Amino acid sequence: MSNNLKEKQPPQVDRAPTPCYTIFLDMASGGSRKESFEKLAVRLPENEAREWFDRTYNRDPDNVTCECCGEDYAVYEEAGTDKADLVVENPQPSIDQ
Repeated sequence: MSNNLKEKQPPQVDRAPTPCYTIFLDMASGGSRKESFEKLAVRLPENEAREWFDRTYNRDPDNVTCECCGEDYAVYEEAGTDKADLVVENPQPSIDQ
């Protein structure tokens, strides 16, 4: 066989790192912080982190305390924990699970 007939390899694609932390950024709606942190990073996918946050802090992360100020928390996924006040690496499930 000729070298020209070698299988072609797919081109290498640079991929951004997969987000592995969910960030809860306290927006201070209503004029004050809701907890002791401004930025919390939890090592869970966003849907699981939202449930964990609600169970742990007894707060709905989608709540709006003040209609004119907007949401209590901005919630998003991020690859790292840059500038987080609190990082939770191994969140524990609730006892009733």
